[in-house]
Amino acid sequence: MGQAGEGLFIQANGTTLWSSVSLGAENTGSGTYRLEEGRLETIQLHVGVDGRGAFVQTGGVHIQQSTYHPIRLASAPGSEGSYHLTGDGELHAGTVEVGFRGVGTFEQTGGSQTLSRLEIGVEEGSRGSFEMSGGELETDHTTVGLEGEGSFHMRGGHARLGGGRHR
Repeated sequence: MGQAGEGLFIQANGTTLWSSVSLGAENTGSGTYRLEEGRLETIQLHVGVDGRGAFVQTGGVHIQQSTYHPIRLASAPGSEGSYHLTGDGELHAGTVEVGFRGVGTFEQTGGSQTLSRLEIGVEEGSRGSFEMSGGELETDHTTVGLEGEGSFHMRGGHARLGGGRHR
């Protein structure tokens, strides 16, 4: 969605299965996925590949089926990717990378997420930020500032963060 132009996909209910979703694929692209209700299952999700991408979840359940493919925000240098989790949305994933090589932001004001790994600021030159003001977050392993610049700001909600590395 948003290959080289603008793209928007709204899921208001039902079940959707995607093998691969890329939002903002090219540097001129801008893509948004809105999950309002229902169930979304993905194998690979890249938000902001070379361009700008946003994933907005206000409800429903998002399951990242692959433990090999992470949810990746801001894949390439110069890209921007964001994930907004609000309302009663649920996210279940293996790994979420916030700012892989570009600028990634994860904002959680509600809902819940259960992750194996949360990595913020992954590659050199990347910038990732996680902003939490509500909801619940549980991870087995959390890394803030792997090789890039990472920040985690918690202003509310409940978090259980597994061991990891923080710079």
